[in-house]
Amino acid sequence: MLNNRFANILEVFKVSHAKDFLTLLKKQVVATFNQLSSGKQEDLEVLQKLHREIIGKVSRLEQRYIEEEIGSELYRKYKVKYDKERDNIEQNLMKLTSQVSNLENCVDLAIKFATELPLKWHSGDYHTKQQLQHLLFPLGITYDKKTDECRTEEINSVFLYLACFQ
Repeated sequence: MLNNRFANILEVFKVSHAKDFLTLLKKQVVATFNQLSSGKQEDLEVLQKLHREIIGKVSRLEQRYIEEEIGSELYRKYKVKYDKERDNIEQNLMKLTSQVSNLENCVDLAIKFATELPLKWHSGDYHTKQQLQHLLFPLGITYDKKTDECRTEEINSVFLYLACFQ
């Protein structure tokens, strides 16, 4: 009974197979992603510039040390400082460059998945069903036997967006 109840819930999140709808949905998802990440490109360029500058400073520091313009104590002091700065910049660069490199393929995959939600539920094993539940309802879903209702505190924002969009 609960299996069928959950399959009915999945129907709410199932994306229509209408080609025009899917094309529009894909364009909207790509546009929304690009709008949300537009400021990140500027931040990325600034960090890349800072990274080049810090690499140049380290190189100049090493050159001055090799040519004996500065002593080992001064070299170590600035080398540690520049290494910390470089590590911090590289960590921030890693965060910003973790954007999706092939956005349209990812959107296609997500839409294909969303068109097959009930099918994936019916054909899935126990582990697959658990993963599907946690994907849609990150905080879980509960069933109240007295009122015969399913409840959740949170719905995955992507699937909520798809349900509202339909």
